[in-house]
Amino acid sequence: MRKLQFQLKDCKYKVDLRLKTDMTGIYGESGSGKTYLYNIIKTHESLDRTGKILCIDDKNKYDAIRKLNVAEESIIVIDQANHVLGIEEIRKLIAKDCLRGNYYILIGRQLPIQIRLSEMAQMHIKDDVISISYDFGEA
Repeated sequence: MRKLQFQLKDCKYKVDLRLKTDMTGIYGESGSGKTYLYNIIKTHESLDRTGKILCIDDKNKYDAIRKLNVAEESIIVIDQANHVLGIEEIRKLIAKDCLRGNYYILIGRQLPIQIRLSEMAQMHIKDDVISISYDFGEA
């Protein structure tokens, strides 16, 4: 299990994501907070000195190929995954990425690649914590 836990100085929410698999899909209806979560993680990425958090979205999807080629032991967060994964080369890189220790969080309303059902999760905001729960129980 890999954890992504942090709280930004000016944000009222603490992020507490416990990733039980190397590929987690976070889905939900429009307005459920998925992009809000992504933006919090993206802000954290810009402050993180380790370089182990990579954020990819529809605006920087063409730069994603370079980032994915060098990522190791990273948490890679992809917002608007249905658009970003429309690029075949990105899908192939992710499909082949099983030995570099990367964990993926794919965020979207509809996820265009095959994800095992145990890897689908929903986001929750309770009190001051943003977390996820897997649809089919914990490992």
